[in-house]
Amino acid sequence: MNDASNTGGTIWVFGDITRVAGLSLHLPATWSTRPGQDITNVKDDDLVLLVRPTIDEVAAMDRKLAQRPQLVVLLDESCPAATIAAVLEAGADICVRATSSAVLASHLLACRRRLRRAGRPLLGRDAHGNQAPDSITLRP
Repeated sequence: MNDASNTGGTIWVFGDITRVAGLSLHLPATWSTRPGQDITNVKDDDLVLLVRPTIDEVAAMDRKLAQRPQLVVLLDESCPAATIAAVLEAGADICVRATSSAVLASHLLACRRRLRRAGRPLLGRDAHGNQAPDSITLRP
C-alpha cells in the first residue's frame, strides 16, 4: 500500500455497524472504525460511511459535511442501478454495492488516496490553478 493509505485514518460508520464487522481486518493497522453519532468529531481527512441509508439520509449528511470528508455509501449487493445513481446524485462520493468487507476496504483506501491527492496541486499548476513558474508549457 502507498503512503496515503498507511498514514492512518478514521472511518465514521453511520448505520448498522455490524454490516462492516470484518472491515478492520482488511485495513492498515493505523486505521480505526468508529460508530458515528454525529459529525462533531469528524475531521477533514476522515471518511464517513453510511450503511444502507435512504436517499434523504445521504442528502442530509452531504449538507452537514459541507464537502469536507469523503462520503461513502454501502448498499446491498442486489441494489438496483437506479438507486446507486440516486445515491450519487444525492451527494455520495462513492457508492459500494457489496457484501465483502475486503471490497469495501479497497474502496475506502482508494477514497483516502483521492482525498490526499486532492490537496496536491495539479501537474504544472499551483494550488490556485495558475501556471507554476518551474513548469514547461507545451505548445501545439
